[in-house]
Amino acid sequence: MTNSLIIYPNPTSNQLTVQHSEAKANSTISIFSLNGKQVLSVYVQIGSSKTVIDVGALAPGKYIVTDGISNRNSALLIKD
Repeated sequence: MTNSLIIYPNPTSNQLTVQHSEAKANSTISIFSLNGKQVLSVYVQIGSSKTVIDVGALAPGKYIVTDGISNRNSALLIKD
């Protein structure tokens, strides 16, 4: 998988799976509120192309998920 970010299930209430490009170095997946505030950041293991994130503590609403692997990919998350 190259230069893509897939999130599921979406919408979700507790657990989010993020499929991303293979991490070649220390990287993060970040979640931002729609006003641009970073609300969550998770380290990605080197060599990984899938990361599971607990989003249960986030308030219901819409968020932007970005990867620090390619620095180009983002997806809209709907939190129930």
